[in-house]
Amino acid sequence: MIKMKKRGTIQKPECPALDNIAQETGKLLEAVSTLSKFDVQLRFVSGELSEYTREMQDISQENVSVTEETSAGMNQVNHSVTTAADTLHAVTETARALAKKNADSKVLLDEALPL
Repeated sequence: MIKMKKRGTIQKPECPALDNIAQETGKLLEAVSTLSKFDVQLRFVSGELSEYTREMQDISQENVSVTEETSAGMNQVNHSVTTAADTLHAVTETARALAKKNADSKVLLDEALPL
């Protein structure tokens, strides 16, 4: 026999099993609510991380572009320096040859025209 318990104007049957189920259902609803909040927060953080990842990818791509441009510029500088060094070496050799010819010519002139 189920005893009736009076609540306000509505009577509810007294049943410890139903009370226990109601309490457990309340706890379950709290857990589901907590999980739902966690899911919402996790989705938000995930979205933020995805945006951050996209930004980092863009920055990395820009860095690659700058590095490639710098490398190309340095290759041009290296080529220019090599060309300048080769030209200076050729000028030096030509100057040495001219200096030797001048010295040889002076010797010949000194022999041909004694003072």
